Formats: sequence, C-alpha cells, structure tokens
Amino acid sequence: MQIIGKQLGFTLIEVVIVVAILGILAALAVPQYQTFSTRAKIGEGLVLLGPVKLAVAEYHASHGRLPNATNWLTLLRELGLSVDTDTGAASGSYVKRIWWNNTEREIRIR
Repeated sequence: MQIIGKQLGFTLIEVVIVVAILGILAALAVPQYQTFSTRAKIGEGLVLLGPVKLAVAEYHASHGRLPNATNWLTLLRELGLSVDTDTGAASGSYVKRIWWNNTEREIRIR
C-alpha cells in the first residue's frame, strides 16, 4: 500500500533549524574546551612539580634553610632527585622542564 501525498524526510526549514542549534552548541562548547585544555596543561606542571616541592620542603625542615645550590643540576643532586640535563627533575607532554632559580627564591615552570 502506498500513501499518496504524504511527504517522507525533513523539510528545508527543519534542517536549517537543526544546523542552527548545532552551531550554537558548538559556539558554547569550544571556549569551554579551550579553558579545560589550558587547565589540564597547568595541572600537569603542578603535578610534575610535586616531588620537587616535597624535596625542598623536607630539606628546609631538616636544615632550616633553602638549598644553597644556584645550579639546577646541583640542586637536584643536593635534594636527592634524579638528575637529567635535558628535562631537569621532570618533564611531560606540555612541560619541557622545571628549573630552580635560587637568586629570586622561586621555582619556574617552563
């Protein structure tokens, strides 16, 4: 049996409305994804910094001062961490290396 005069499928207006809704959803989702991606990259640096931060805190608790090393590799040896001239104490997908700058009393993540 065939029904005569009955349309099958979607009209042009229905397709345009669906495309417009998808465009709006994509416009809302892309900035949120970029924010998520940036936070993940920063989070990786903080996770990689954890062992160095713990080692510096233990050193300070034992000696009552920060390590005297001004050279990053000397610092790693002084703290008992693994020494690698290319990556420092740690590296990841987004963090190339973590460096110690003893003159300004800060740790930098690059």
